Amino acid sequence: MEGAQLLHEFDNYHLDILGISEMRWTGNGKITSDGKTILYSEHENLHTRRVGLILNKEASQALIGWKPVSERIITARLQARYLKTTIVQAYSPTEEAENAEKDVFYDLLQNTLNEIPSYDLIIFTGDLSAQIGKCRHGLEQTTGPHGSAALTNNNGDTLTSFCGINGLGIGNTYFAYKNIHKKTWRSLGRNIHNEIDYICISNRCKEMLTVLFHMEKIIYIFALIAVAWANQSVTISDVDACQLLLRQNSMLEKNETIRALDGFVGVGWDDLTNRATIPILKTTYKACKRAQDGAFFVPDNILVVPVLKTSLDRMANIYQNFKEYTKQTDNTITASAGVSYGYWDVSGSFSFTHQEVKSTFYQQKSIMLHSKMIHHTYTLITDGNTGFNDGFVARLKQIVDALEANNYPLAKYFAESTIRDYGTHIVFKADVGAVIEQETFVASQATNSSSTTLDALRASASGIFQIDELVAFSNEGIPIDTIITTANLPLFSPDRIYILQDIIRNATKEYYERNTIRGCTEMSSPNFNYQANVDDNSCEPSNTTFQFDGVFQKCTPLSKKYIFFYIQTPSWRCNGLTQVNPMTKGFTCQENYEPVLISSIIHMFSDRTEEKYYEECNSFLFWENCNTVKYTVINKDNVQIDSYWCRAKPNVKIPPNTGAMFGGIYTTSSVNVFTGSTSCPGTYVGYRLFADLTVCISYDYQMDMKYAIPFNSFFSCQSSQKKCESGYTQHLVEIFDGCAVFYCVTPDAYRSLENPVIKRPPFTNVTFATSKYPEDTILAFYKTEEVVNMPIVNVVKKHAEQLQRTKISGTSKEIFLTENDVQAAVDVYMNDSSKQILDLIDKYPNKTWGEIRELVAKEKPSSSFILSNLGYFIIFIVFSVVVGVIVLVHKYRQSRQSQDGVLPDQQRLIDPDIH
Repeated sequence: MEGAQLLHEFDNYHLDILGISEMRWTGNGKITSDGKTILYSEHENLHTRRVGLILNKEASQALIGWKPVSERIITARLQARYLKTTIVQAYSPTEEAENAEKDVFYDLLQNTLNEIPSYDLIIFTGDLSAQIGKCRHGLEQTTGPHGSAALTNNNGDTLTSFCGINGLGIGNTYFAYKNIHKKTWRSLGRNIHNEIDYICISNRCKEMLTVLFHMEKIIYIFALIAVAWANQSVTISDVDACQLLLRQNSMLEKNETIRALDGFVGVGWDDLTNRATIPILKTTYKACKRAQDGAFFVPDNILVVPVLKTSLDRMANIYQNFKEYTKQTDNTITASAGVSYGYWDVSGSFSFTHQEVKSTFYQQKSIMLHSKMIHHTYTLITDGNTGFNDGFVARLKQIVDALEANNYPLAKYFAESTIRDYGTHIVFKADVGAVIEQETFVASQATNSSSTTLDALRASASGIFQIDELVAFSNEGIPIDTIITTANLPLFSPDRIYILQDIIRNATKEYYERNTIRGCTEMSSPNFNYQANVDDNSCEPSNTTFQFDGVFQKCTPLSKKYIFFYIQTPSWRCNGLTQVNPMTKGFTCQENYEPVLISSIIHMFSDRTEEKYYEECNSFLFWENCNTVKYTVINKDNVQIDSYWCRAKPNVKIPPNTGAMFGGIYTTSSVNVFTGSTSCPGTYVGYRLFADLTVCISYDYQMDMKYAIPFNSFFSCQSSQKKCESGYTQHLVEIFDGCAVFYCVTPDAYRSLENPVIKRPPFTNVTFATSKYPEDTILAFYKTEEVVNMPIVNVVKKHAEQLQRTKISGTSKEIFLTENDVQAAVDVYMNDSSKQILDLIDKYPNKTWGEIRELVAKEKPSSSFILSNLGYFIIFIVFSVVVGVIVLVHKYRQSRQSQDGVLPDQQRLIDPDIH
């Protein structure tokens, strides 16, 4: 759309503010035309990454400032009648973009929102390439019930998590329009329409969000600012109510406002990225408490200790290298004693500050002079008496519900998602105020001559500190699992609380472990690993030669036990999971080598489904009517995988140029770091290990020696070996049900100088976790309605009982049912039940299955009453017959006695045995 046409449409729709993605104008700038203001941000090379804002005359007059953050982000701040508003227009990478590109975008976006004053109304809008579905469990404060997508995609998960962390509601999802009216993107040449543009607004002001209207890449914003400018009635927050109360009591001037002191304690915290996340504790202002100096409203559950103290480093701290450097004012969190996970070296290693300082140290070969001045305004402490936030409780209930349904993978998935959104800790104490820091990097040779003081800075900064822009410079917290107690969750049973603690703790540990990168962290060492965040004593070269001779793997189908019988997993499930040693052609090692168990895992497959159709047709002349019942059989298979590697026997001399050479590993979803692809180097051959891993091995020294990676060992939590030999670095292969598997190579094998990208949960396969069926099940459908939902164990039990009766006396009574046995029993059941179903469908034509069930239920009482009370009827009939017989006998005797001239009483005296 041309600029003139764009402005014409802007006027036609009487817009206040217009956000634009793909603006395609060159340069950064501000243009004023006919009272309207155009703000835009550009990309030097790409014409598809420019964003902009257009403001009408009234909005232009309210403009306080604006910032072209990047080619994808632009902000504008406006002064409304009662509050300031910051608009963030963004253009997200697409769903298909690399994760690294998305992380850069959201990191910059987070930094942008962090710079916005906490009391501003935030409107975040743009082309966010996200699709959001209707499922909103645990995100009720972030999304409404009217998502337009069938399923939320990855960008949608990221967006909802981001908005939740920053207290934003996704406005589109609160409007019950038809989906066709929500679609904002159309695929060229294909009939595909999606909603990918969104408007998000601060939760406390969601009532101001009135109407959304989209057209192609342009987002029209109606009445967002107008409602704030107009003096309209809206639902007010606790803080607004408190301010109104103060004004009514003449304790607050008309145009004076008091802000809320929130977002510091009672919130979640991601220890790896040093970021605050979503609130965990409820935040209320019912008591209208104020800080002692009256500057802020204080949440009901928070104690405020005024400090009002300024501290100054008179001499700069000198850090010779990055390892010495400790960032004291980087929003780091201090954990209480006794609650450490043992991963504190990893803390903060994925934060922007950590990576920026590390890069500068390494690239400039420098030392740092670090000075700071801190104005400590308040210490905030929460008592937690207001209870958990409803969204957090809903997340925990999701986990408990999954556990009660015996769906552990789904519970694990929900626990990992909770860690993703709420972080690893909860902040219960924070020191807040203002900080000025000075970081100076100088050449390493200047160590002895470099010193600095901040006397001049102190004099010039005496009036710099203002308490209206508070930051937290020191936090104390505890891991999230430690606050999951019966006191905080009285409606949860104690046994569920314990399991809930355990699953949250394990999810947190896995998050740490997957982001732990071991290696030499000494920059002056030739073995220095730039990406490492934990030192593993590998800076010294290895003196150990630990040769290996390949791998092999066994696979065993497992059986599920039910009372007296077992259902066996089909043997073909081990196809592709068994691996012989290529040199011995068996599950053994060559001479001079011994097998070492790496791990023994239970591998659960995704649901195995089989479908079968039963059809019945009725014809009349040339007309034919057919009814079809579709059966789906769901099987859940498990196998045990035992993986081994061949290690040289101790005290045995291995001939030169023998044994195997290691060339890296890869999976279907991760590359071989030594080749940069899912392949092996040279003529190395890939061999199967675990369920989805390929290990590259070669025995051809002449061709492949140049690709060989000095290899030490494999080990896991099940191994007697718990770490690499000295001089080797361990690298994570995978985590199987909480058990981590590692391999060890020399440090010089890794030379990447890029900052590591954090691996965010959930790590559990979503397809596997969201299976609706915890056990083997038979389903039947008529059209789209479910007719049958029968556990297979109920079907095969009768078959197992028949087999048990044929067992020879004295032999084991346990029955092992093969795949064929199960299939035979299932076929019989489907044949019988399908006939009954089709008969009912034929009896009640043109009815849905739900209607048929209701009709059958109405017919049942007469027959079912007789059947259910058959025993009583039989007793009644027998009783009636007996009474009748007794009466007849009695009459017969009376007649005989009359004939003999003996009365009944006289007869009893003669024969007392007669009754």
